Amino acid sequence: MEGNSTFSDVMFRAQVIVATQPKSMPSDDPADFTLETAQNLCRKQRYRFIRRLGYGGEAHVYMVQDRKGQYHALRIGKKAYTSSEDYTWKSPLVAQAGLLRHVRVMSELHKMRTDRGLPSLIPLVYSIGYHKLGERAVPFADLEYLPGEAVTRQKLMVPDALAMGIDVAEALTMYHELFPHRDVKPDNIIHEQGVASRLIDLGRQDYIKKGIVCTVAYAAPEVIFEEWISEYAVDLRHELETRRDIYALGITLYRQLTGRLPFAKQDPKKKSSMDYYKEDVYPVIAHRNFPALDTLVDVPVELSNLVNECLDPDPFERPSAGLLSMDLQQIARNNRIEIPYYS
Repeated sequence: MEGNSTFSDVMFRAQVIVATQPKSMPSDDPADFTLETAQNLCRKQRYRFIRRLGYGGEAHVYMVQDRKGQYHALRIGKKAYTSSEDYTWKSPLVAQAGLLRHVRVMSELHKMRTDRGLPSLIPLVYSIGYHKLGERAVPFADLEYLPGEAVTRQKLMVPDALAMGIDVAEALTMYHELFPHRDVKPDNIIHEQGVASRLIDLGRQDYIKKGIVCTVAYAAPEVIFEEWISEYAVDLRHELETRRDIYALGITLYRQLTGRLPFAKQDPKKKSSMDYYKEDVYPVIAHRNFPALDTLVDVPVELSNLVNECLDPDPFERPSAGLLSMDLQQIARNNRIEIPYYS
């Protein structure tokens, strides 16, 4: 970083960056993906195709069954890639090594919890690979199937919100030892009352792309304005990137407790994602111009204040995942709320 520039200085310069951002964010054509692709892959893996569980910007997820009757979640990328494309695996060998490393890490994190008699907070990854489509390939991951539903469809009461927040913060604490998740949002959290919440999706560490890749409503300012990150030394960048997950978890807690986002909801027909962020999201977050949680729903003031900290526009003012978990557990104790495995 030049001179003694602080994050506040960088934020001030962002006012200029906002005005010069492109009008729209790049989008991917999912035309390479078809239901036939999924069914062919199931046959190749000797799985029985059951149904689609969900989909996102990057992949479809299907429920399949192996020959022993065990259910799996098969995550299949929407687009086939070659090593010469902008949105691409760096090279087959490098990519395979990166993906295998990710599988090993996920398996180790899974084992760390289960060895202590605690429920796992992330799905077990059985295998990864590529499904050939001519000279191109669609990436896939074979994951543990998790019952329950994404919190997207649930409005949570305070005890469930605290339990979910603690579980996800604990998962991120382990995750952040190596990399940020980069896609924390309600769609990627499986929650079932009385059962540990699970943080799903492999995140975005196994591929590269030119342009911005994120779920806009849950994207921290430094994600959209990537120039901010480039101002920081390499030894601070990992810490900076992990704090984007804390911001996204803060937005998730706010939404699941109130049933709304802190800012206006996007209408894709009226505004591009970038225009929406510049006009409706960033000004609200930067100026803290949103209702405090405790003014909308009956929650402890400490929880309202902690969510506000998670949404701080300065990433270094947000708590770490470990500290967030401890703070949420303390709020539960102070208010005599029992949380399974943590009380």
